[in-house]
Amino acid sequence: MNDNRRKQLEGIRSTLADLVSEFELAQDALTGIIAEEQEAFDNLPESLQMTDRGQAMEEGLSTLDNASSSLDDIISSIEDAIGYIDEGAQ
Repeated sequence: MNDNRRKQLEGIRSTLADLVSEFELAQDALTGIIAEEQEAFDNLPESLQMTDRGQAMEEGLSTLDNASSSLDDIISSIEDAIGYIDEGAQ
């Protein structure tokens, strides 16, 4: 690998590492929100859990769980890319 591509890859690696940090912060915040929302739903009486509002909360939790899972996948993929760059830049 020539020096120019190596420098470009190092810049990309740095950007990806910053993204991982930002995504991990977002993931931590999202995990906290999911826990709070789940607790709020669990504290609703069963009769209210079956209402439109309760079902909307449950659907929201499902959507947030999916987002959290997607963030995990993104973080993992970026970390894989960083590893590939680290191996290739040597």
